[in-house]
Amino acid sequence: MKKIINTFKYGSGETKRLLAVTLLAGIVTFALAIAAVILQSLLFFFGAVICVFITISLAQTFGIREEDETVSNQSKTHKEVVQKEEIKTDLPDMTPQEQEQEQEQEQPHVQKMREEEVAKKVKVKATKFESIKKAKKLGRKKKPSGQPKPKKVKAASTPVPSQTKKSSEKNQETKQTNDPYGIFGDISENTGTVGDGISATADLLGMSDYSGSVLPDNKARKVPLTEEEKMAEMKSMQASDEEIAQYNRTKVKKLLRKYKVKRDHRLVLIDQCEKYSIYQTPAYMWVADKMLHLLLIEKEPRHLIIPTYNIHELTYLKKQLANEDIDYAALKGKSVLADLFRPYLPDYTHSTVVDDLSAYKNLYGIGPGIYFTNRSASSLLDLLAVEFVVVDKVTTSNKANVYFKDAYKSYILLRDNVVDANGYADRISRILDSMAHSAISYEEFKDTLNLMQKNKLITEEFALYYMGVRDKN
Repeated sequence: MKKIINTFKYGSGETKRLLAVTLLAGIVTFALAIAAVILQSLLFFFGAVICVFITISLAQTFGIREEDETVSNQSKTHKEVVQKEEIKTDLPDMTPQEQEQEQEQEQPHVQKMREEEVAKKVKVKATKFESIKKAKKLGRKKKPSGQPKPKKVKAASTPVPSQTKKSSEKNQETKQTNDPYGIFGDISENTGTVGDGISATADLLGMSDYSGSVLPDNKARKVPLTEEEKMAEMKSMQASDEEIAQYNRTKVKKLLRKYKVKRDHRLVLIDQCEKYSIYQTPAYMWVADKMLHLLLIEKEPRHLIIPTYNIHELTYLKKQLANEDIDYAALKGKSVLADLFRPYLPDYTHSTVVDDLSAYKNLYGIGPGIYFTNRSASSLLDLLAVEFVVVDKVTTSNKANVYFKDAYKSYILLRDNVVDANGYADRISRILDSMAHSAISYEEFKDTLNLMQKNKLITEEFALYYMGVRDKN
């Protein structure tokens, strides 16, 4: 009885109706059985038997329906739990002291946002009052009913400044209401993102090779800039150390959830990209649906989406001038993001000339001129099936064959900490095995092994082993 009452209270509409029909069938069966006994009529007896089967069938259907609802509710609950745990980050577990500090940091921040909302509402009202006041001065107030209506004048395409200001403030107010921390909503006005699809602005400008971001206005108009202006523009979008420090664990998790960052993501540092105005910026990188996604941690988060078919090779920039003390200053402090991205800071080399304090770094690039630090290059090789391309005196020389050049490029990856010793050994083994089974002459094979050994690309043991492989071939 308690189960029936609970079903009528908390069950779905279909379950309630099914239970009501089952009870009604049971009552009819009971009534027909009593009538058959009292009146001793076969008609009532057969009617009671038929109603018994109907009642049993309805009861079984009701039981199945109830089990389905139970399983559905359990799966729904499980799904909610999974969704809460879905976003996994590289963040360490928080200690109780860190949780208290985080709450203390968030409370004044939320209070500050509320104060800003109130101030903006007051500002909107003041702006509205000022616009009405200006309208009165310009003689745009409503004419008396006795006067003839003025002739209609075609409205100018340029909006009234007060209206533009009012609408932008209204949009900003809505954004802050939905997103009090200001980092999870629609990306900044510079990026022009429209949902998860291709940016409408980007499509109009003929830049449909990627979605989620458009170039700044001066880039879209192709206005020539000086080197100083280009660098200033790139640095203007870079997050400062204070802005980087504002990202605590909670904010990072919300950011990853907002932009649907996959679990199989990589952390990278983008050193520079003139086309997209990126400068020394940490980023989350992942591949989905044949698209390379880059979530840039800038003053406002920016989401770049580049088709993988536009990325054919991993290029190499050697000995780029650097300033070890100034570069990546925002990631050298003590913060959550700084701790996460610090292992991807570039390795520096220094001049061997006396009194020359110059520092250099090697960069790795993909697609539209996006250059990463050497410590980030391994992530590019993991996620993208691209060829590593080096253009220098060795790779353009006619004195060495393709196998020596491939070994030389593998050595560059080892020297720049892109691959470790085991990765280098695997690459060299594949190159030498391919060379041993190739159609080159025995003399060329032997000379190539000697040249590799002379330049310390392989050891003597490697050379002797693959000489044996060649002899058996």
